[in-house]
Formats: sequence, C-alpha cells, structure tokens
Amino acid sequence: MELTKEQSIEENFKMWDWLSKNPDKTKDDYLKSIGICIDTLMHGCFLCEYAYFKTPYKENENNNVDCRECPVTWPNENENIDPIYGCYCQGKHQGIQKLYGFWAFYIENIDQDKAIKAAKQMRDLPIREEN
Repeated sequence: MELTKEQSIEENFKMWDWLSKNPDKTKDDYLKSIGICIDTLMHGCFLCEYAYFKTPYKENENNNVDCRECPVTWPNENENIDPIYGCYCQGKHQGIQKLYGFWAFYIENIDQDKAIKAAKQMRDLPIREEN
C-alpha cells in the first residue's frame, strides 16, 4: 500500500498510541483490529511502508528499505553506520538496543511499564523535515 508521508505518520501515531494503551498486545493485534494483514505492510510498519516506496532500489530480492527515507527521526540514527542494511529502529548499535528492539523485548518479557514507555516514544517521534 502506497502511503503519503502524512498518512504514514498519522497511522504510525495511531498504532503506537493504541499499543501504549494495550501493552499486552502486538503490532499484529493492532493491524488485525483495523483490517490489515501484517504481511501486506512492510515490516508491519507504516513508516517502513512509506520508506519502501521511496527507496530507489526496492526491486531487489531482499526488499530492503532505506531508513534515510523514514518520515520520522529515530534516536541515535546518525550513529548507525549502514542505514541501508541496518535499521534505525531495531537491532543494536555498539551493544545498545534500539527503540523498537526495546519494545519487542519488553512485550516478550512482559514488562508492561517499559513497553508502554517505548510505545509512547515511537508514537511521538519527531517528523523528519527533509523528506
């Protein structure tokens, strides 16, 4: 699904707001609740879906998303050495887990307070001006 920058930001806000209020649920639960199959959305993420359609080499077999096309700014993204094959939102950089990775870890390990905090942070990410 091709989204505008505004749509991707709005849908991202709605999803993470819902997840911050439902810390026992997953992105898949949210997407199902609005009638979207997680497999039809790049990485189950509205921001990645937007970035995917802006990525010039999207025809490749890995379906890579260029994180530089993400419509929001992630904490410590400038420290990510390889934004094309790495991610701004998940994985680790210098041994430190990134924001989405924190949320996924907290959901899996049933730490609702920390999951809520991470979901709110992802809901409130600042808009990238240059996209």
